[in-house]
Amino acid sequence: MTSHQVKQYCQHCKKADVPLIIISRSPNGIIYRMCRVCNTERAKKYRATKEGKAKIYAAVYRSIENHREKQTAREKLNQAVKKGEIIPEPCHCGLKAEAHHDDYSKPLKVKWLCRSHHASYHKRVKVFAIA
Repeated sequence: MTSHQVKQYCQHCKKADVPLIIISRSPNGIIYRMCRVCNTERAKKYRATKEGKAKIYAAVYRSIENHREKQTAREKLNQAVKKGEIIPEPCHCGLKAEAHHDDYSKPLKVKWLCRSHHASYHKRVKVFAIA
């Protein structure tokens, strides 16, 4: 560490040498930093408040409105699963799976992927879309 570097630490738990997340910058330029554990705890408390619940509800509603085709595909798939027309399959790794739509215009054509494989699939697709 050079003489002009300041050692950074979580401003909540005071732990040093942990990855920090910048929470916000105040109008006067102050940067607030927290470790992931403290930030998760802060977010849980906020989501439990009336204001936090309202913001989550608004965000979900906004997302549904902005992505109507996705929501329609999900609804059609869920109805088909409830009626027994489609039976959810396990992921290729054997874990419980969630549905992934490659094409929302074909709501009943899905890949069954566990949460981990679903997330890594989206990361790969995103990387290829950027390149």
